[in-house]
Amino acid sequence: MEGNNRLFIALGALIALAGGVWYVNREKPSERQERVTDPWTAIVRDQVSRIVMDPVGDAPEVQLEKRDNKWFMNAPGRGPADETQVTSLLSSLSDMHASSIAAYESASHAAMEVDAAHATHLQVFRGATRVFDGWVGKDLDGGTAVRFEGSPRVFRVTGLERFRLQNAPREWRNRQITNLERTHVRYVQWQSPAGTYRFDRSNDTWTAATSNPPIERLDTARVNQLVTNLIALNATDFAADGAETTLSAQSPSFTIDVDNGPQVVLRVGSNTGDDGIFVKKDGDDTVFIAARSGASAIGFDVTAVQTPIPPEGGAVDASAAAIEVPVPSAMGAMGMGGPGGPGGPGGPGGSPQIPPDLMRQIQAQIAAQAGRAGGPGGPGGGAH
Repeated sequence: MEGNNRLFIALGALIALAGGVWYVNREKPSERQERVTDPWTAIVRDQVSRIVMDPVGDAPEVQLEKRDNKWFMNAPGRGPADETQVTSLLSSLSDMHASSIAAYESASHAAMEVDAAHATHLQVFRGATRVFDGWVGKDLDGGTAVRFEGSPRVFRVTGLERFRLQNAPREWRNRQITNLERTHVRYVQWQSPAGTYRFDRSNDTWTAATSNPPIERLDTARVNQLVTNLIALNATDFAADGAETTLSAQSPSFTIDVDNGPQVVLRVGSNTGDDGIFVKKDGDDTVFIAARSGASAIGFDVTAVQTPIPPEGGAVDASAAAIEVPVPSAMGAMGMGGPGGPGGPGGPGGSPQIPPDLMRQIQAQIAAQAGRAGGPGGPGGGAH
């Protein structure tokens, strides 16, 4: 009996020792490699109907919504969204995967930038159901820190890049003002206080309408370049609410008539104060800001389609220059204030050395002129 007690005591001691070793050598929660499951409902890109991104700081909240299978921005501006940008984001959302737990306690939220002061708050909806509600933080090795609303845990998430959520609002909007194919253009027309100018396309060339005011030195290649810029015009930004644009029905306009759709009429307003100009398309409430270098072509300037005026005086006559220009230097070379003192190098009126052949020609011309001046009946001329 006593032997059995000793056996039980030894066995208990062994179990206690094994437990102690396990306790000492156990992995800490932040170090253990757990099998985690995605803490969100799987996101199917074609089922997403709304996305809300609230960046840190003073950056405005961006709201995107799908209507009739097209994406639109509802805030901070309103208008068609950039489908390429939205599609790229949807691909990231559908590829997201929680690979591990990066932290367990709220004390780590600020360091991982998943707190309200540092994170981008991302919400994704399928109809009225919110399928994702997370705070997207800093980049980690092998993923991005993401915390989900109502939980202190921070996940390491692959497939979601933080930078995609930090685009400026204009990056989420469709900035195409025009996107037309030149082969479908029938004619273009500028209308401004300077007059109405229409040009009809004939294959690769342009013909001025007979009703146009006369244009001297018309260069149809310049017309073509203006049209090329204006049928594929993109905005750099959008006008702020209440901006003074001076746009009206009387604003200078550019009309593009095409054979595969309605006419496009662009109107140009005032400058934005920097390097932009306000542009609006008839039938669209959106006021774009385009680079002044491109959009200023809407306000037609006739000099933009003219061949430049040749320099005053035209080309210099080479033969006249050969005779007349070197003469003062030749005078110096012949001892009249030439190089070197009176007729020597470095003297008053010195000039660069003249090639011997040219010098002989000049001397012969001067001698001939002197002969004519001193000939019969001239000063110094002999009597007959």
